[in-house]
Amino acid sequence: MSNKKKKSLDGPFVTQAIFCEKILHEKDGVLTPVRIIDTLTARLIPLSGEGVEQVKHVEKVQRKIASLITVKSGDLVGKRTIRVVCKSLSVDLAFPVVFEGGHRGVNLMLDLGLELPEGVHWFSVLISGKLMTKFPLRAVIQLGQAETTSAESQTTAQG
Repeated sequence: MSNKKKKSLDGPFVTQAIFCEKILHEKDGVLTPVRIIDTLTARLIPLSGEGVEQVKHVEKVQRKIASLITVKSGDLVGKRTIRVVCKSLSVDLAFPVVFEGGHRGVNLMLDLGLELPEGVHWFSVLISGKLMTKFPLRAVIQLGQAETTSAESQTTAQG
């Protein structure tokens, strides 16, 4: 028999932090993120007969998206607060949670309505004030004709 001490697992552990179009919550409790994304694109489409110089300038991408953040307890047991922060967008959300230890954890399913200026916006996940991870969301504004997917929006310029 060995006299080795059991090695501590530590924790908590962020196992995923993603943006997606939507999250399916199946009957058996399984979560399915649909169309994982890290870039939102707004396409400006000029009305027929208008030139590029006549297209209104759009400064922000407006979109409703979902975010799934999964945290496993590890050795952590008890009440804590998970915060999701994006300084460039003035987002600061707080969620009181209970960690039960081991492989059990917490799933945060967020529905977000965002107005993003063009650029990369970093979202931080903090647990009781400690930074656990960061994940980006990029906003792009493009001019021209293109196919639209549900992760993209088209804005028609008004003359």
